[in-house]
This record gives sequence, structure tokens and C-alpha cells, in this order.
Amino acid sequence: KNLLLSHSIYHFSDELTGILPLLHNASVKRGWKTLTSSESFPRSQSLGRISHLPRPKGVALQDYGEVPAYLQRRSEARWRSQEEHARLEKEREEQEAMQQLTEEERQAALQHLKKKWDALHEEYQRLPLIIETLSKKAFKKSLEDAMNQLDKDICLLEKFPIIYITKN
Repeated sequence: KNLLLSHSIYHFSDELTGILPLLHNASVKRGWKTLTSSESFPRSQSLGRISHLPRPKGVALQDYGEVPAYLQRRSEARWRSQEEHARLEKEREEQEAMQQLTEEERQAALQHLKKKWDALHEEYQRLPLIIETLSKKAFKKSLEDAMNQLDKDICLLEKFPIIYITKN
């Protein structure tokens, strides 16, 4: 039993003839005309068509290869926003910059802290010797904590003659 078909250029087995189309029935679309494999046309004509493939759309345009206007606008907008962000960041840094405290300001702050400490110390001295309630114990503790913090601040101002503070 011969399984090959002899009437086709490519030979298919009987099993594949139902699945695959035979080449002699195949048709090829060429431009406006449909050619079938039974029609004959010169080989040079078919090779000549290959060199005249259609150019991709937009290649013949004058602005081919240039960045489109909408991308240029988007890039400019991004660049402007980065500049604005950098400017705002610089302004924020200038506002948060440190400035040196003058000697008069330092002495005024030192005198103010000492007066505040004296007022808290006077109030602390007025407390009774024996404190039995929780609220009075908490008040005594808060006075001691405030006096300790003021003492640290006074020592800091007395120790360093040059002090920098933030502008805010």
C-alpha cells in the first residue's frame, strides 16, 4: 500500500491529508490579486517583489527618529517639578539653618532660666516635710524633674560661650 500522494510537490501521508491542506490547492494573496499554486508566474517576478517590501509607517516622515512633542512636554514638566522640589528643599534647609546666639541673648536666657529655677525651688521649699497623699507625691516629683531639667540647661549655657539655635 502506497501511503504517499504523488500529485503534490510535498508528499503527505493519507493520515495527514485531512488535516493539512495540499499545496496544489493553496492560494497566496499578492497585492490585489490572489494567485493559486496552479498558476505559474516567473521566478524573477517573485524575487523582485521581496526587495520592494512596504516601509513601516512613519519612516518616510520628516520627523522620524525625533522625540514626540508629548514626551518632550512630559520631560519638561518632570524637569520643572524636580527644580521646584530642589528649590523648596533649599528654602526649608535655610529656614531650619542654625544661627549663633549673641552674648546678650545668651545672658538674657541664662537669667530667665535662673529666675524660673528660683521660683520652682521656692515652691519646693514650701512643701511639707511629710507627704502622705499620692497627688502631693506626684507634684513633688514633677517639681524635682523640672528643677533638674532647668539645672541642666543652666549648666549648658554657662559651660559653652557659643551656642547655635534653629531659626524657628
